[in-house]
Amino acid sequence: MHGFGASTGWVAIPGGWKLSLGGLAVAALVFMWARSNRLGPPERSSRPLPPPRREHVAALGATLARTGSRAEQAAPVQAAVRSRLAAREGLGPDAPDDDLDRAGISAGLDEDERRATLGSVETVEDLLAVGRALARLSAHDGGGRR
Repeated sequence: MHGFGASTGWVAIPGGWKLSLGGLAVAALVFMWARSNRLGPPERSSRPLPPPRREHVAALGATLARTGSRAEQAAPVQAAVRSRLAAREGLGPDAPDDDLDRAGISAGLDEDERRATLGSVETVEDLLAVGRALARLSAHDGGGRR
């Protein structure tokens, strides 16, 4: 005999195949259930944005205006620039201004940045120059603190 009987329809399918079809049906149901759990509430049409940069800058400026003199505001930044310059050139923490000025030249600081770092900060431009000097040294040092 050739192995096929006279049966037709569902009865003609071998038992192992029926078991495999049932397993596939269960797998399809589990897949549909797993996908439906991943669907959550719909996404918002837009994400909440942070406040505009100018509001942040205005708030920061108002805070700095209340803190006192520009020299007091610049002192920590000047100290950070001085320590980075001293560390770059292998100078001690109490290195003279002439040595730090030469270190600033070799680090690529312009005259305004060096003057504001080593002198007194009187104007907003001086305060910005000290900040630029720190940013320039941070970029050269990879942003890390020393």
